[in-house]
Amino acid sequence: MAWFALLAPAGTPPEMLARWQHAARGALATTAVKTRLQSLGIEPVGDSPDELRATIERESRKWSGLTR
Repeated sequence: MAWFALLAPAGTPPEMLARWQHAARGALATTAVKTRLQSLGIEPVGDSPDELRATIERESRKWSGLTR
C-alpha cells in the first residue's frame, strides 16, 4: 500500500494548517478530483492531522520492524 500526504513544517500556525486542511478536504470532495484520483487507483481519504499523525506512526513502526 502506498499513500500520500500534505505536510507542513513544524511550527506552522494552527490557523494556517486548518485553512490548508479545509482546502484539501474541499478539493477531495469534488467529483472531478475524486474521479481523477480513482482513475489512477488512488482512494482519496482526507484524514485530520491527528489521524495522519497516527497513520505515520503506525506505518513507521510497521516498516522499521518494531511490530510484526
